Amino acid sequence: MDNIKRGREDKNREKAARRAANKKEEREKKEREERELEEHKLQKQAQKERKKEKEERARVERETEPRFEIKSIDSAHDTDAQSVPKDNNQHNMVEELSAVSIDTDNGKGNETTHEQSSSPLKTGMFASETLPKSAEIFREMPLIVFMEKTLNIEAAFNTLTDEKKRQYLAMKKKCDCPSEDNCTESDVIKVWNAVALLSFQSPTNASQAQVLEYTSQINHSCLPNASIFWNGDHEAVLYATQRILKGQQITRNYNPGIVGSTKVRREKLMEMYGFYCMCKACKENRYLSTEEIEKAMSVNTQPKETTQTLNPLSDKEVKTFEAVVAWSLDLTDNLAIFVKDLKEQITQQCVYHFVEKPGDDTRDQSLAQFQRGFKKYFKSFANPYNLNNEVRNQYMDTVCGDLEAFRDEREDFVNRVLGTKVTTLNVKDGSSAAKRALKNDIDKIYDIYKIIHEGMVVSEVVIDEEK
Repeated sequence: MDNIKRGREDKNREKAARRAANKKEEREKKEREERELEEHKLQKQAQKERKKEKEERARVERETEPRFEIKSIDSAHDTDAQSVPKDNNQHNMVEELSAVSIDTDNGKGNETTHEQSSSPLKTGMFASETLPKSAEIFREMPLIVFMEKTLNIEAAFNTLTDEKKRQYLAMKKKCDCPSEDNCTESDVIKVWNAVALLSFQSPTNASQAQVLEYTSQINHSCLPNASIFWNGDHEAVLYATQRILKGQQITRNYNPGIVGSTKVRREKLMEMYGFYCMCKACKENRYLSTEEIEKAMSVNTQPKETTQTLNPLSDKEVKTFEAVVAWSLDLTDNLAIFVKDLKEQITQQCVYHFVEKPGDDTRDQSLAQFQRGFKKYFKSFANPYNLNNEVRNQYMDTVCGDLEAFRDEREDFVNRVLGTKVTTLNVKDGSSAAKRALKNDIDKIYDIYKIIHEGMVVSEVVIDEEK
């Protein structure tokens, strides 16, 4: 019996062991299957992530890869950059832009032997790929934002990063001095002279100018193939307003308000921007209405893809520019009030010298005193943006020169006005009787001064002839 019992127990243990082994095997199999399933899921997820990363890289490449290139006009034509296949749509044809050099002495244009851009620029922007209508070509923010030409732009420039300073100074330069041999303008001002007409005002603040590095290198066409729209105050976005073929020049309309006949448009463009327009519409002598130009510049659909912002501005940089503008406004307002007071004193002194001390030779000493007063007042202001002495001295010299010119003009004006009034007294011009008559009528003399100073009509002043 014991043997039978032990045999049964052994069998039960074997069965239990087999069941345990089977369960373990099933559990291990299940765990293995679960691991394989998890690994499969991870592989699928990894594949999706790799695909997503690839798509993201492609998108970034599309955004960062410029859809344009800047070339010299001569280089562009040497490489046949504007030779593109014909298209049934007339608006998709490349505009033939011919160079016309203007003789400033007689105003006549002489055509050169090579095609060139219809603008004052010697370079052009060309499509590096075919762009569909409404495509976003690029978006950019300004290198610099400022308000007033001399002090403000110099101060704003001093706040730029070293890289942006290099970018700004690498742009085209132009000297506005009477003689380039004796130029007193800084490189910062020379760049502004060259791009001033191609700069942009802030959409919500017309007193603020913005220099856009790439947008300022686009040539003009009366019927352009691209147009600028603003995303906020400081981001300009350039869209294709028609299909632009690879190698075709990208153009914009500098001033959509210039409409009418070719003759009228060319005259206004010459007056405002200094070039003789030879865009396709002008060469075909087309009359352009406001509606036609607006239609050529319109974008009806939003682009499917956006581009990366060129020269992005951080919030800190925007606030810095705003602080510079606020500082400049405060400074120039105070200086304007002070200079106005100086000019009032100069005019009073012109009247005084005519009545009291004709022929007195202290006039230059008095002017020098006024000029020293202005310089002292100017130097009393803080210099938070580290304007160098050359810039500050140049500004002071400019204002002092204006004061001298104002003195000369007022002196001549006072002599003519008061001389006329002496004649109305039937007294010999410059006689002591005339001087006494004018001297005794101080109120009337001051009225004359006010009329001179405020630009009113001189004939409204009447001196009582009985006196």
